[in-house]
Amino acid sequence: MTYLELLAERGIDGAHPGGFALTRALLRREMIDANTTVLDVGCGTGQTSSYIAKKFKCRVVAVDNNPKMLEKAQQRFQKDSLKIGLVRADAMRLPFWPNSFDLVLAESVTIFTNISRTLREYSRVLKPGGILIDIEMTAEMPLTAEELKDVKSVYGIKQVPTQDEWTDMLKAAGFSSIQILKGRINPLELLFGNRLGKEFSAHFNLMKQYYRKLGYRVYRCK
Repeated sequence: MTYLELLAERGIDGAHPGGFALTRALLRREMIDANTTVLDVGCGTGQTSSYIAKKFKCRVVAVDNNPKMLEKAQQRFQKDSLKIGLVRADAMRLPFWPNSFDLVLAESVTIFTNISRTLREYSRVLKPGGILIDIEMTAEMPLTAEELKDVKSVYGIKQVPTQDEWTDMLKAAGFSSIQILKGRINPLELLFGNRLGKEFSAHFNLMKQYYRKLGYRVYRCK
């Protein structure tokens, strides 16, 4: 299985850098109320979507491309009696009209796609003045071809942009007022905090090997 397929099979919540604690802290800083419309891209098991709907009483639409994740998210929403729109879709081809959402949230999703194309989709579906919050792995320095090969073998991703490269792609997609929060990946937190098992040993070993070269950023863009 690929890394993403393993997450879906195990139903892992909050596997993104910083975890669910970071997500809660970021969302509490935003001006979200009952009139806000939020798109959760790559919703996974629906943990974040469920939190937003409960906390802010606003309209939430959750999107994922993995049937198992969608199934687990639907079970969560039904259990909590939440009216959250759940859609199977690719982040690179979001099935929504332009100017549909006030806030788009992506938690370690964009890097698994064609980044530039997906960022353009986020920009397209956001309302004027809308906010993107994107939590993504970021190279602390450019990776060598061999290092990128190692990362690709575990995650299947084609690139790990530096902060400057992420910023350039965000600007090219139409975003401005880019605020950046820097974070370092903690492999122990990722491994034990999410109760990952031996199937994720390649992930753990990679994070340990490249701890100084791989970090993450929160990109908050308007």
